[in-house]
Amino acid sequence: MTGTGAMTDDAPRGSILALRERTGEAIIGQRAVIDRLLIGLLANGNLLVEGLPGLAKTRAIKALAKNLECERVPALRFPFFRRIGEKGVGP
Repeated sequence: MTGTGAMTDDAPRGSILALRERTGEAIIGQRAVIDRLLIGLLANGNLLVEGLPGLAKTRAIKALAKNLECERVPALRFPFFRRIGEKGVGP
């Protein structure tokens, strides 16, 4: 194999690491979330991002989409979960 083949083999890894860094600039302190989003992306799967309000879930998805140059996130949903014992919520 020639020397150029070795550089080509590292190109996908470099692209993923660059995407990770660019996305990480928008979401500070959420490296594990970004890594899991990238794993889901590479596995061509669907992701369910769960967490408490204010943990930058939506921001992470939008930052990833922006860095992938996507026009929109196709299925960004916000399910409603009621808290146990919360009054005035539910049937």
